[in-house]
Amino acid sequence: MSYQLTQKIAKALKGRHTDAVESEFEGMLADGTINWRKDLKIHAALEQDFGMSYRDKLQSISDDAMEAIITSGTFHKMVSTVIRHVLNETPKEAYKLSAAVNSETVGECDGPIQDDGIFTDFQAHEVCELEAPPLYGVASDFLRHPTGKDAGLGIAFTRDALCKDPSGMIQRLIPKLRDALDEYRENKLIDTFIGYLPTFNRSGTSYNTYYGADNTVTTPFLDGTNGPWINAACNDFLCSSDLDVVKELGWNMRDMFHGRELNLEFDEVWTSKQKADHIRPLLLASAVECDTPCAGEGQTCKYIMTAEVANGMTFSVTPYTRLIDRIVLRYGVTQAEAQEWWWIGRVNDFLTWAWQRQPSVTRCPLGPMECQKRIAAIYTSNTKGYAFIKNPQAGIMLMPCGSASFP
Repeated sequence: MSYQLTQKIAKALKGRHTDAVESEFEGMLADGTINWRKDLKIHAALEQDFGMSYRDKLQSISDDAMEAIITSGTFHKMVSTVIRHVLNETPKEAYKLSAAVNSETVGECDGPIQDDGIFTDFQAHEVCELEAPPLYGVASDFLRHPTGKDAGLGIAFTRDALCKDPSGMIQRLIPKLRDALDEYRENKLIDTFIGYLPTFNRSGTSYNTYYGADNTVTTPFLDGTNGPWINAACNDFLCSSDLDVVKELGWNMRDMFHGRELNLEFDEVWTSKQKADHIRPLLLASAVECDTPCAGEGQTCKYIMTAEVANGMTFSVTPYTRLIDRIVLRYGVTQAEAQEWWWIGRVNDFLTWAWQRQPSVTRCPLGPMECQKRIAAIYTSNTKGYAFIKNPQAGIMLMPCGSASFP
């Protein structure tokens, strides 16, 4: 069935009104009418381009003829359409930060990009008769974005590979193309999330993502100066009372200009699987029992409190091994120490991803070097974007106390 379906699509792509056919083909891939992994057999497209004996033809045809046929043939149209579709598929569930954070689109050639006035905190001023009140300019306070980076990779189809195993090859390689772009994005998000890539620039001044207290010697987030906020601390979190450290840090978050309390919500936790198993009972216990004698009755009643009432906070806990592996790589701590790191806050208020160019696919013309390697077609995919911190005070990083890996 898949062979006949591919043959039917290939014939349509070779006929008239190919733009409309390509658009219909993309629509069928998008709505699930065609499953490209199961329903397409790429050698049917090669048969349309080179004939039933395409294997012999691919081995003997000249480079110029090969280029001419691939450029206008059904193989190129089908493969490029499938690659475009795969690049727009939902990212892997394994890339949890990419799935969790919001994404926005900004101009590819615009720069430096900045959001004007988003932090401006107005204050009312008393004025005398006929005295004009002060005006706040929306561009006087701004968030400057980091510089986006280009990233890409490609797939080369050799003549020999097309002859031997065309269907298996495309199904094996195309997911890897998407996966490489997803992994690049995820790693950038994690490096920004853990403070390895500081991106926060407010009104022209660059800041680190995390700052510890000036007398703290058990976090890597110290640069010899007091930061404008404290959102990093050591906390082994052995019992529920240790949550008071997190509450205190959250209560002390103040607007940088006027010192007002920010009233931020800290209800999302990101950590290792091991730490999640340890802290989940402390954060999400269904009930906390307190024995209190009832006056005059000579008996004990149990007042049952939910975790929200007991802690004054609610939580969702996300265990993520890739996050821990990245902490080990970037900060040189041991795996056991990295597993004790945990982050609390709201990830969408804290971090975001900006696309300057969505992943796209391009067929590259073949040169002498490609012909020497018997390459029949090359497709490249590239993208441009960056991760950036929107509000570093919307997240708190907690690390184990007494770590030997950093001063």
